[in-house]
This record gives sequence, structure tokens and C-alpha cells, in this order.
Amino acid sequence: MHEWQIKAREDAENQQDAPSSLRELLGMDSETNKAPIPVVVCGKAEVVGRVVIEGLKPEYEVVHFILTPASGAAIIPAILTGQTPPSHPDSSAIGTGNYSVPPRAIILGAAFDDEALETIKKGVAGAGGVKKKVPWLRHDTSKPSPPIGPEYGKAVVARCKETLARLEKEGKLDGEHDADEWY
Repeated sequence: MHEWQIKAREDAENQQDAPSSLRELLGMDSETNKAPIPVVVCGKAEVVGRVVIEGLKPEYEVVHFILTPASGAAIIPAILTGQTPPSHPDSSAIGTGNYSVPPRAIILGAAFDDEALETIKKGVAGAGGVKKKVPWLRHDTSKPSPPIGPEYGKAVVARCKETLARLEKEGKLDGEHDADEWY
């Protein structure tokens, strides 16, 4: 054995503090590299939707923004099955359009009341083939909010993130939980 080989072996044997995994070697931890959780957001105004979409990053990926209950009833069933949704006259162009992984939650803005939610849920139920369940995050209008505008969007983001984090911790973003959750 050459002298340099002996030295290399000794060095390797003495490296007690060496990283135990490639992730440690690269200085990464699994939480910072976790893929964003896909969600759908329903709201009346794209100007607020853009603030919400940006604010939910990087933890959450808004794959589609729904503008009306009718478009939600037509579009959400396809998205829940991981398919590209059909075109609809009330379609929005904001959102990533990444439909390869079904969303794990649907977030509804304050404009989506009981009647709007019922319209969307009927569309999902009537579509057939949708086996995945998702929590429906609903805006609690009894909580104070700023007037509609960028600050409103920021307040919605904070409340949504808090609720989504709680649901994830409780295991309710796993495709088996189908209930209204208030934020």
C-alpha cells in the first residue's frame, strides 16, 4: 500500500464528526426542502388573489384560483383527480397550473358563502371519480379584517397559514378529511 493510501485510510477512520447523510453533507434539512402543499383558492377578486398566492409561498402552492361558484363546480372536480381542468368562461389565469398532484385543501374567500360552497360541493359530488377528500377552509366573517385590498389579503394569508399548519399537524390534509374548517 502506498503512503498516501495509508494516510487517507487513517484520515477516514479519524473523521468522527463527518455528516451521516448526504442531506447533512449538503447542509440541508428536510423541512426547508419540503415540497409546497398544493391548494386551490376561491375568491372574487384577482387583485386580492395575487396577494394571497404570493403570501402562501413557499409552504403552499396555489395551483388554481377560482373566481365564481359555477367555475369552481366545473373546474375543481378535475383538479381533485390530478387532471387539467376544463376551460370555463369564468376561468382565472393566476395560479401555477401544476395539476400533477391534487390539492390537499380548498380555501374559500369571504365572497364564497354557504350557497357558493354548496354549488361547488354539488359539482364535485356530481362529477364522479373524485375519491380524494379535502378540507374546505372558510372565511370566518365574525373575525375582524381590514377593508378589501392588499392588507386584507395579508390578513387572509396569516389566518390561512395558521389553519393549514394546524390541519397538517392534525393529519387532516391527507385526503381523508372532508369538513368545513374556519379561518
